[in-house]
Amino acid sequence: MRITNLHKVSVILSGALIVFTASITPSLAAVVVNEFCYYADPRGDTGLEWIELYNADSTEQDLSGYDIYCGRASTPHYIVPQGFVLAGKSFAVLHLRLAGVNTVSDLYEGTAPTSNMPNTKGSIALFTNSNKDSIVDFVEYGDDSMTYEATAATAGIWTRGDFLDTAFCGNSLGLTYDGLDSNRKSDWRELVRPTPGYTNQPYPVDIAVSGISVSPDTLRPGRTITLNAVINNMGLDTAYLPVIEVFEDSDYDSVWDAGEKRHATISWDFLSDQRTAVAQIYGLEEGQYNLAVSVSCSSENYTANNFRSILLTIGSPVVINEIMYYPNSGLAEWVELYNRSAGPVDIKGWSVEDNLGTPHLITSFSRIMVPRSYLILTSIDNQPLAECLRIKPSGGWPSLNDYGDLVRLRDLRSCQEDMVQYTSDWGKSKGKTLEKINPFLVSNVYSSWGLSKDPFGSTPGKRNSIYEENLSVSTSISVGPNPFSPDDDGLEDHTILNYKLPWDDAVVNISIYDRLGRRVRNLLNNYRSAKEGCYAWDGRDEARRKCPMGIYIILLEAGEYSGTGTIKAKATVAVAGKL
Repeated sequence: MRITNLHKVSVILSGALIVFTASITPSLAAVVVNEFCYYADPRGDTGLEWIELYNADSTEQDLSGYDIYCGRASTPHYIVPQGFVLAGKSFAVLHLRLAGVNTVSDLYEGTAPTSNMPNTKGSIALFTNSNKDSIVDFVEYGDDSMTYEATAATAGIWTRGDFLDTAFCGNSLGLTYDGLDSNRKSDWRELVRPTPGYTNQPYPVDIAVSGISVSPDTLRPGRTITLNAVINNMGLDTAYLPVIEVFEDSDYDSVWDAGEKRHATISWDFLSDQRTAVAQIYGLEEGQYNLAVSVSCSSENYTANNFRSILLTIGSPVVINEIMYYPNSGLAEWVELYNRSAGPVDIKGWSVEDNLGTPHLITSFSRIMVPRSYLILTSIDNQPLAECLRIKPSGGWPSLNDYGDLVRLRDLRSCQEDMVQYTSDWGKSKGKTLEKINPFLVSNVYSSWGLSKDPFGSTPGKRNSIYEENLSVSTSISVGPNPFSPDDDGLEDHTILNYKLPWDDAVVNISIYDRLGRRVRNLLNNYRSAKEGCYAWDGRDEARRKCPMGIYIILLEAGEYSGTGTIKAKATVAVAGKL
């Protein structure tokens, strides 16, 4: 639909015949179906089929709510998620029956039970919403009279009886020129070398970064990260002396700048088809990083596909800090998040879930949490009142149970960022929140939490009422405040244990003993830990009875996760109280 139909029009004025050419454009759609692959593998197409869209306009297009019919009569249409914006002159690929994390250039249908696209005949239709009269593009292959042909013909975007010839297995059907669609069979051709996400016009030399992945799935501060970048030769000729750069694109401008850290430079003699570049990333601290891969070649003709990036969250820079799971009648449930890191964190694409395990998208738009800032996730738009960012998740609210539930936070890659599985035993009082004693404490243990002591029952968007400063700096294990007085007056009711270990990946046990050597509390048991950690003790024994005043011994026993070494460390702490 992007090409203008030219027609000669004749009129007679004052007896003279005048012939001129008129430009007729019945309707133009900026975004069109540009290429598709419906028969990828004779052994089965599941997860291999795709439809490529192209924005032929120079301005971005908001595709929120667009409806795509994929030729599968018994399968629901694919609805583009809210907030998906396709940049000008850019491609987006819808991966059918494949799970993945949506990005600015890739959409994933997921693995819910559906059917594949037909291999012999079918159609694809693009709508701006779920009303069939909003159709803006259409194509059919293998035969005519396919689904929505009549609708497309009525809209003037397809000719009845016209259809594309089927493609051989493994090939695709694409517009000859990206975005140039005059709604005729002649606009299309079969591509022996499919180009999902890239131009349909082959260049002599064209190398592309077609994918980035990292391992392990859980990224911890200081741990080595392996980055794999798939580099494809999309051109007709062999590319010689390509250079791959891996760097932190902190300003999101797609190029390496002098102030940005470069992690690797990889050079190859030539690239004829496809290779994977592997880079080791070391020493990333807790926070969010935009890791980028760019490829270059002096003889290249097309460079628009030479760059890709992946947004990684190292550790848990954003944590769950306060939970209102038992609000007063008519008021909102809410969860407070806190960015405890030294850098900004974008929560676009993050989700929250309860014990049912259904992820609820927080937002599909960019939302930046600056360092040491709060964000409220709430079930009601205007609650609670707080001087911080407040969001009602666009994917719905996971209703929290009063007797106990789970709150899990996942990032853009669906990796767990933080998790709390609370019970009513942790503290339950109508209109009062569970507050974390310190944002750096382990989240999923009850000793890190307590009921709010604020007169209003909560502290949304500000420091928690039971907050304890973590003043200890340790080389093995240390404690502070010391002494502390667990008398529930909101002042020094907990002490925080800090430890540092010689390994990046360890298993930790922490126990409390009285001065006679009797164990009164087991705080951590076979807890998998990073190099550093901290833990709170509320001065109570295993039965949750307040321990008598006196001196107590803290014993830390830790081992390297693979079993190559062990270590023990001790510290003492005094439990004080009012006389």
